This record gives sequence, structure tokens and C-alpha cells, in this order.
Amino acid sequence: SAVCSVTDDPPTLLVCMNRASDRNLVFKTNGVLCVNTLTAGHQALSAVFAGPTEDVETRFAAGCWYGLETGAPVLEGAIASFDCRIAQVVEVGTHSVFFCEVEAIGTGEGHEGLIYFARDYHLVARR
Repeated sequence: SAVCSVTDDPPTLLVCMNRASDRNLVFKTNGVLCVNTLTAGHQALSAVFAGPTEDVETRFAAGCWYGLETGAPVLEGAIASFDCRIAQVVEVGTHSVFFCEVEAIGTGEGHEGLIYFARDYHLVARR
């Protein structure tokens, strides 16, 4: 999945997901999602969610979760969490493009982010 900001009025994120993903229909049916910005300590959790074989219960058992406005799972300890309602879905090629209006934002204490780039995890920190 890929995420980027679309507009700030209303605050909207764009989330891209492969249409072949087993999670694609779940997001469309639920109509909500949460984008959690991971810390350096979430590398193992990221790998669990990225894996194709883990079932839903196993994935969510690997972290601690709470809810904000929409009821979508918010990761405890995330740097920032964007609790969203899916306002529109556009099918483009192999992907669904979700336009997600931010309903609430949660913030954590973490200061070192985590990204996955060039087939490896990297820390993102302020210098």
C-alpha cells in the first residue's frame, strides 16, 4: 500500500491497495481505515502485517490497539495515526485508490520513524 496527502480541507489521505489483496474487499466493505505511522520498534509488527500467510487474528495479536472516531484499529505507540472514513474508491489498473477523509488523529511519543525501502527497513530520525 502507498499513502500520500491529497488535500487539507477536508483533510484527506490517498491510500493505494492492490485489487488482488485479500484485504481490499474488507476495506471497501468496512468503509473505514487507520493509517498508522510506525516507529523503529514496530519492525516485527510491520513484517507480520506485510506477510501473505498470517490470518487477521495473528496480525492483530502482534500489537496493542485502541479506537478513535471510526472504530478502525489504531496502533498504540504509533508516531501518528490517521483515523479515516473512505470517501471514494477509484479503480486504476491493478489498484484501488482510496480517498480517505481524516476523522481523528492520534499521536504517540515516538521520534524515530520506520520505512521500508529497497527491500529493507530503515530508520528515519531527525538530526
